[in-house]
Amino acid sequence: MCIRDSINAEYGSTKEGMVIKTETCSYSGHKIWPGRGKTYVRMDQKMFRFARKKDERCSLMKRRNLTTKWTLHYRRINKKGISADEQSKRRKAKKSTAVRRDIAGLPMELLNKAKAARPAKSSTAKDAALAELKGRKG
Repeated sequence: MCIRDSINAEYGSTKEGMVIKTETCSYSGHKIWPGRGKTYVRMDQKMFRFARKKDERCSLMKRRNLTTKWTLHYRRINKKGISADEQSKRRKAKKSTAVRRDIAGLPMELLNKAKAARPAKSSTAKDAALAELKGRKG
């Protein structure tokens, strides 16, 4: 076991690769890698992270990032450059689920009568059906 392996084992790093924490630009939405970008702190203690000078200047001029065409926020809202795979994933995620709703306008007596009219499922009937199936097979 070499020194590198012992260090990796000690700090929990894996052999596949190191995890690098990236920040996102407050204006453009681009990734900011460690050692890059600038952090701007306003007088009210709100922090902004900018990937480059262009983002900082646009933000300080109070330009909206949703109307600036080169920002990721604009591209995401206006569906620019989205591949077919990403679109299909979004469609799959938006599938609606069945919602159970109360029946309005029906008196409780009718509901109870309908419930009583249904054949009751008993475990004995289920057991008899299973025994019949087993008898057919063997």
